[in-house]
Amino acid sequence: MERERKERRGRKNGRRLASHFLPPDHHSILSLLHSLDVLADALPSHRTAFPHTVYLAAGTQAGTASANTLTLLRLGGLGQGRHGDRAKRRRAKRAATARAGGEAPPSSSDDDDDSDALDSSDDSDAGDAPPTFHSRSIALTSGVNRVRAAVGPGNAPNLLAAWTEDGRVRVWDTAPLRASLDAAPSSKPTNPKPAPLRPVGASGAAHAAEGFGLAWSPLAHGRLASGDCAGGLRVWDPTEAASTAASWIISAPYVGHTASVEDIAWSPTEPTVLASCGVDRGIRIWDTRSPGSGGPQVTLCPAHGAADVNVLAWSARATFMLASGGDDGALKAWDLRAVAAAAAAAGAPPQKASPSSSTTPPGVVATIAAHRGPVTSVAWSPHEAAVLLTTGGDDACAVWDLALERDPDEEASLGVSAGPVAAPEGLPPQLLFLHAGQSQVKEGAWHPAIPGLVVTTAGDGFNVFKPANVGCLL
Repeated sequence: MERERKERRGRKNGRRLASHFLPPDHHSILSLLHSLDVLADALPSHRTAFPHTVYLAAGTQAGTASANTLTLLRLGGLGQGRHGDRAKRRRAKRAATARAGGEAPPSSSDDDDDSDALDSSDDSDAGDAPPTFHSRSIALTSGVNRVRAAVGPGNAPNLLAAWTEDGRVRVWDTAPLRASLDAAPSSKPTNPKPAPLRPVGASGAAHAAEGFGLAWSPLAHGRLASGDCAGGLRVWDPTEAASTAASWIISAPYVGHTASVEDIAWSPTEPTVLASCGVDRGIRIWDTRSPGSGGPQVTLCPAHGAADVNVLAWSARATFMLASGGDDGALKAWDLRAVAAAAAAAGAPPQKASPSSSTTPPGVVATIAAHRGPVTSVAWSPHEAAVLLTTGGDDACAVWDLALERDPDEEASLGVSAGPVAAPEGLPPQLLFLHAGQSQVKEGAWHPAIPGLVVTTAGDGFNVFKPANVGCLL
């Protein structure tokens, strides 16, 4: 009962499009999904009309090593459920029937209690095909720490990279699986057993340990960066400019991190520039035109005080903005123009502070107490420059608008018109939306072609939803 209440509370927060329709035999598979990424598709680049179709890639961390997979998913026919026009018509019909019989119309709480029935039946009631779930899986012998799909106009959309627990990064050309997904019938789920698929690239012995940092350049064809738990950071460059890179040259280590490299983000405007963060509490910015042995161009440390820096994202719309999340539960936004100005004033790039220093590096323009636990992912909205999402160890996914500020006058006017209005103590004014109901939330991502659509993965499955109050910004 408690889990049902938690799931219902989470669904009240937004328009949940997936999970509720999945066949029972899929839930054991989805509960293993650890890392995910949104796949590019050939559908229109800016689509808002329901129903939606999304393609995802996800990796598992199963209890048995041989049970792990790298899975491509196609979710089709995603509607609005109880928030859509069909559900509204159904509620209106119920209300009219109640009034005709002299009964009180159903209350909003009755609607909420009946939302499960609406979610599962609205599509069929309207004569539309129900949502469908298709998957194609690559059999693995090790758990997946992180999965990333190639992005950007210069990259082959079928390239998929994964960090696995055996200390290897592998790259697959998933074109055969994508073709099979596209050919699957829309009316009936098709989910064959996992099959082996030979990787087109592998790190071999380049890394001394397993890792988590993994990112494709959005500008340079086939360029990949990977970071391991021993502090090693390497850049992969393809040996040929084919549509799918057949092999890569892996660089010597980039020297600078003294502990695990947790995340990597490439510049959206400069193909040779990338940022990394890690357990050594620092954020480092590198230029691949300089030898990696020479160290980073910029070091921001301690970026989150005494806390590890877990995640990093570089904004594609406000290209001078970087976001980071740490073990302290904080979300920080960095203005790289201020970092450059401080470096110029000092006559050299900012250097790493001493381990005991509490000095905040230059460039921080916002610090938000985002989660009551470590921040586990951060992503800028691809459609709105000031909006981003975070997931955290408190089992929440939050959407933030850095342009929002608390306005006492507006709050006072609301209090006059709608009764006493008081924001909860300590609630950041930038908080736009909060999605709950999942356990052990691992990652969250925006869909690049569907404004406002968010995908999250957790220990008990994944959600696909659109925050109800985000569409007005996009």
